[in-house]
Amino acid sequence: MSANVFGLKTPSEAWAIASAEPVGIDVEAIAPRSAAFVADWFRPEELTAAAALDPTALTIGWAAKEAVLKWLGVGMAASPRDVVVTRSEGGWRAVGVGALAGAGTFELTVRVRGGMVAVIAVCAVGANLRRARAA
Repeated sequence: MSANVFGLKTPSEAWAIASAEPVGIDVEAIAPRSAAFVADWFRPEELTAAAALDPTALTIGWAAKEAVLKWLGVGMAASPRDVVVTRSEGGWRAVGVGALAGAGTFELTVRVRGGMVAVIAVCAVGANLRRARAA
């Protein structure tokens, strides 16, 4: 299998990513998000009171949703609300719900540097939508 190779550059640094498996990647500038943005794109179970007010946490959540949607090959044609992002002692994860139920469980690598968030999504379990799209 050939490797996927990606390069990312921010104003302060550059990253290179090589993977034999498909990955979804998103990079976002850390910025405040409005209450309307949070209500439109996040489910209540994704937010704690602190996360709802923290620009870094919200940017990580948003970038994670976009990385998963890119991995699935559907982009913004699917609702980011149908990707639920969680953090536990084991790290960041995402799972498809609603219209994306059964799409898979994703392991997320998160980096925060220089006012930017980078998220790499790799499918841990599932991947039904991408396989269906490739068939």
